[in-house]
Amino acid sequence: MASDHITVDITGSNTPLEGGDLLDLTVRLENSAATDERVELSLVVGRDPEVVGQRTVPVEAGETRTVEFLQFRTYPVRRDDTFPVRVETEMDVAEMMVTVTGIDPFDARYAYPKREQELTVQPGTTVLFEIDAEMLDH
Repeated sequence: MASDHITVDITGSNTPLEGGDLLDLTVRLENSAATDERVELSLVVGRDPEVVGQRTVPVEAGETRTVEFLQFRTYPVRRDDTFPVRVETEMDVAEMMVTVTGIDPFDARYAYPKREQELTVQPGTTVLFEIDAEMLDH
């Protein structure tokens, strides 16, 4: 249900950060309506906007809620870079620019591959997967 009574603001982040690090955002949602709302949030990153995470959160009538939003792992870069990040609801958008500092090319070998890259692992290699606990709520 779309509501023009919900506003969204990015109130905190861990920027600037090093290429390959996790971007953390803190978001404030305000519900000025007299009814409770379920708000669908989308995390959109990049100059070619890509939705990298979604989350639905309840916000009670007349209340403001702070949400630690989904994390996004930045790409490892060799030179400093900036890119836009947006948090969108059905009726409002909050945007900021994120600065990522370049990393030494030696360190880049240990950073994760981009999504479109194929990853090859030698037989017998131990592989560790991480998952954000908040993603398990979906």
